[in-house]
Amino acid sequence: MTILSKKEIPEFLKEKILFIKNFFKGRKVLVAYSGGIDSTLIMFLAKEYGKEVKGVLIHSPLTPTQEINQAQQFSDLLKIPFVIQGLNSLLTSEIRENLPDRCYHCKKGILKIMNEIAKEEGYDLIIDGTNYSDLKLTRPGLLALKESNVKSPLAEGKFTKSDIISLTQILSLPSKDISSQACLASRIPFNMEITKDLLTKIDEAEMFLRKKIKDYSIPIRVRVHKLLPSNYLLARIESDASLIELIKNKGIREEIDSSLKKIGFTFVTIDISGFSSGSMDKLIL
Repeated sequence: MTILSKKEIPEFLKEKILFIKNFFKGRKVLVAYSGGIDSTLIMFLAKEYGKEVKGVLIHSPLTPTQEINQAQQFSDLLKIPFVIQGLNSLLTSEIRENLPDRCYHCKKGILKIMNEIAKEEGYDLIIDGTNYSDLKLTRPGLLALKESNVKSPLAEGKFTKSDIISLTQILSLPSKDISSQACLASRIPFNMEITKDLLTKIDEAEMFLRKKIKDYSIPIRVRVHKLLPSNYLLARIESDASLIELIKNKGIREEIDSSLKKIGFTFVTIDISGFSSGSMDKLIL
């Protein structure tokens, strides 16, 4: 059974899928792959309708371990060639200094590598997972994308986030039960220097919490705040009600507290507002 013959898919989505089919026909496609729900869907469709497809994850100190694990696991399940390419993004001063346009410079570096791979290996199309809903957001990375030759078929085909979630569930893709990811720098206030040590602390803390919650559909962010004038670090955990329920157990609460303090945080708190995507943007004056 082909995708377009599935009765569960509504007609308006089939029209959008047909656009994707024609977009990929006869083309050799290189995908900027993160293992997230958007890039997993578009890589799957590229395999279905393109001539050839390969996924590439650009691994920098800003990449969460969970993202790397998902990308490798999902590409294996989908039987799509996949490689990880390194990039030391902290060598770029605008990224290291964590300026408000950090994402622009980070995206430029990623797209540069994608172009180098495409040229070397003969791919005639580079794509990413940006969707139609993303275009309504204010993201510096979108400017870098606009300046490049990289295409966003989901955005061009007017796939909203809701469309992507629905289609992912219908197709039962391996990404159907995961939470959204974001680069580790999004846990750090703008203008606070990003170091590899700080990123490692955040990554270790989030991986520890994921093992405790045991549900990868639940979002987790460990936001970091420096307590001036000292260098003490406060970990502010954003998640959902599952974490609040979990820490009712005193033993687990004490384990989370002691484990994050061993990682290097002086104070450990839980934000009662829960998870909020891009919450650090509120700190921009």
